[in-house]
Amino acid sequence: MYATRTRKVKTDRRDARALAEACLLGAYRPAHRLSDPQRHVRARLLVRDAIVRTRTRYISLIRALLRQHGYRMPSGRAEGFLGRVRAVALPGPLRSQIAPLLAVMRHLNRQLTYSDATIEHLAVQDPRVQRLRSVPSVGPGAHPGFSEVRWVGERECYRGRRPGPLRRRRPHPSTPLLRRRAASLAPDERE
Repeated sequence: MYATRTRKVKTDRRDARALAEACLLGAYRPAHRLSDPQRHVRARLLVRDAIVRTRTRYISLIRALLRQHGYRMPSGRAEGFLGRVRAVALPGPLRSQIAPLLAVMRHLNRQLTYSDATIEHLAVQDPRVQRLRSVPSVGPGAHPGFSEVRWVGERECYRGRRPGPLRRRRPHPSTPLLRRRAASLAPDERE
């Protein structure tokens, strides 16, 4: 922090002066800080994401437990999963095993509905989201998190369509290129 010379005694006044000198010398770059409303939206989105991930884990766990006993759950939306489980005639012990998860999922669904309504209310008030929703390729389903797009391809990465700017897609070991490469190596070089 002391950009020009070392200081033996550290005080608040000397720290403030050292920071001012460092800023004048260009030792620090300005940092972007989100506004209070945008931090609030981001926090809501993070909480919603945690709820969705928890519900997804519970659905996967319930499906696995049912599959162990030979029951197949039909596919469908996560919101209707509880109804699909109720429609299957399950024996008492199996139903009692998954009952705690189903009870928690009911509360998660309620919280997710509330979270979605709150985020939608915040999105309606944000002019940036409204402007994004008017774009034909984005449409009315634009997410409030899109208002933070900083580079052209970020929206596609946010939606999981392609890797980010610093991440390159690496070929999967089962691609034809790697299979040919593995076949061209001598047997002792493969490992």
